[in-house]
Amino acid sequence: MKGTRLTEERTEVSFPDPDVAIVHALGGTVMRGKSEPTPERDSIQTMVAVRDARGWSFVSFQNTRIRPIGAGAVSALMWLVPDKLWRLFFRLSKTAPRKLTGLGETSP
Repeated sequence: MKGTRLTEERTEVSFPDPDVAIVHALGGTVMRGKSEPTPERDSIQTMVAVRDARGWSFVSFQNTRIRPIGAGAVSALMWLVPDKLWRLFFRLSKTAPRKLTGLGETSP
């Protein structure tokens, strides 16, 4: 996304082990030509870093959009409609999202 930039609102780091760090970051995206983050692009990132003889490196990254749940009908529709569309898409493609990732596969 050429011309965009990320903003950080909050970052938290925890160390379950001296050589493992879990990082949670909350932030947004400022689109090209804009000066403020776009709220619908706010997200939470979770990263896992490990330290070895070469130093620290990230070994895992997860980015999840923030989709607040409200109390009204419009909010409920904003949750339900995309979920139903995804289900339809994957039924039509005759596959499941998790099978596209290759996760859980073992080498022969």
